[in-house]
Amino acid sequence: GVAVIASLIYLAIQVRDSAREQRALSLREATREFGTLIRTVGENDEKACLWLDGVHEFESMSPSQRFRFNVAATYLFRHFEQIYYQNRQGRVDGEFWDGFQNQIHDIAGYRGVQAWWVTRCHWFGDSFRSFVELHMSPENRPSIYGEEQSAQAG
Repeated sequence: GVAVIASLIYLAIQVRDSAREQRALSLREATREFGTLIRTVGENDEKACLWLDGVHEFESMSPSQRFRFNVAATYLFRHFEQIYYQNRQGRVDGEFWDGFQNQIHDIAGYRGVQAWWVTRCHWFGDSFRSFVELHMSPENRPSIYGEEQSAQAG
């Protein structure tokens, strides 16, 4: 009987440690993927300008610019979707999720991102779509690229 109890305790510890390691792995992978995207967009002026043009004025972009913006935005929102579902499964630390949720909120508030989303939202799962659309309210006025500072300076 004692051996069975000891085995169960050992098994419980192993399961807990495995779950902790899985969460840590998810965190590392999410951070790595997001870093790759940010590095890709920010590595030169052309890509940075394309991103900034897209978040502000997706509809006025040329077809080739729209295509390139779509690639970056799809990659970003696929990444967000992955983290969203991992969070729902309890695989992501709450504080880490809060940071991603804030990023989604900031990016989803841009008019260009909203225009892009209308063209591609059907590519994503229903619950993630609903989650993102909560962050697309008219009250959400993002300023992650310095818009408010520019308006105040002018």
